Amino acid sequence: MMEVAVIIVLLYKAVTGVLGSAGDRSWIFQKCLQSCLQVNCTSRHGNVFESTQPQYMRLLQWDCPSECEYLCMWKTVDAYQRDGSPVPQFHGKVQIQCSCSNSVHQLCTNEWVVFGLC
Repeated sequence: MMEVAVIIVLLYKAVTGVLGSAGDRSWIFQKCLQSCLQVNCTSRHGNVFESTQPQYMRLLQWDCPSECEYLCMWKTVDAYQRDGSPVPQFHGKVQIQCSCSNSVHQLCTNEWVVFGLC
């Protein structure tokens, strides 16, 4: 029962972390992302990204929305730096929580294999 509670808490933290990133919510990022997705990722425009995507990116499952998020993150960082404003965090909370979740999972797996716990 304890494992289920831990999993529920970690999933909740991961989901709320997505909503909590100031960089992802910024007007600059959202406007850039909306434009990039419309121009580069829709079939109406021939999905520019997929037609030029290198094979290794396909193998890593890097898709058009991921590319747009990456490019817009750097455009937003540049805009904040030009303005002299502090640069907001992007996706950081999710990475930390996923890392924590992965560590807990590894710990339980090791304890289960070695000691039959968890």
